[in-house]
This record gives sequence, structure tokens and C-alpha cells, in this order.
Amino acid sequence: MPNTEGLQILTSLRNFEPIVELKIKDMSLVLDINVKKSLFYLDGKEEGKEEGKIEMIEELLIQKYSIDSIANISKKSNDFILSIRKRLINEGRLSTNKKK
Repeated sequence: MPNTEGLQILTSLRNFEPIVELKIKDMSLVLDINVKKSLFYLDGKEEGKEEGKIEMIEELLIQKYSIDSIANISKKSNDFILSIRKRLINEGRLSTNKKK
């Protein structure tokens, strides 16, 4: 079996994935490329987790949870939560009214 990880890296560096995918489909040779082991996939997966966590924090802020509660739930610092709160206020998605 040829080294397909090298092919993955080279094609992604030059944005040739669509072309290589078409060529592989045309070939009689089947390459077993495990995308889930790719560094790019793993980086994207981590990035997605972080985006999901930020969305959760935004929703908790909108629902008026306290900064300390959100920090405990999300395992993020109070400063990080406050930076998201400030951004939401600037975007007009959160009012500055205190918790009820």
C-alpha cells in the first residue's frame, strides 16, 4: 500500500484535494486514505469543539447566568467569559442589565 499521508499533505498544501479526489476515482487503484488521522482533520475537530464552547458561553450569557457559573461550566477563565460578554454587548446581542 502506498504512503497516502504524504499525498494528503501535498494536495492540501496546494488546495488540490478536489482534483486528486477525481483522479483517484478514475484510477483502478484504490487508496485507503484515513482522513480522521490527518492533522488538518484533527485541528478542525478541535476548532469545532472550541466554537461549540463559545456558542454555549454566548447562550448562557444571554440567559443571564453569572460569570462564575459560566466559568465553572465551561472551564474557561472569567476574563475569557467577560471578553465574550463585551463582544455580545457591542454586537447588540446582550443588554447590560444585571441578573434578575
